[in-house]
Amino acid sequence: TFEQRYVRRSGGQVTERSFDLAFRTLPVKGMMRRLERAGFTVDRILGDYRGRPWDERAEVWILLATKRR
Repeated sequence: TFEQRYVRRSGGQVTERSFDLAFRTLPVKGMMRRLERAGFTVDRILGDYRGRPWDERAEVWILLATKRR
């Protein structure tokens, strides 16, 4: 769970909202199955934001997928 704060400044007026975000993560294979069931083809799995390959030690995983026609 992450505590977030959204601040908007417009014309000298400031609006602030606080909220919590709860994340639920799935294993990579589980997320791939969900995407495939939804009509996507998983093209690549990345292990960071620089495009390096994913492996089980990666702190991040990014799935690049294409919607099937």
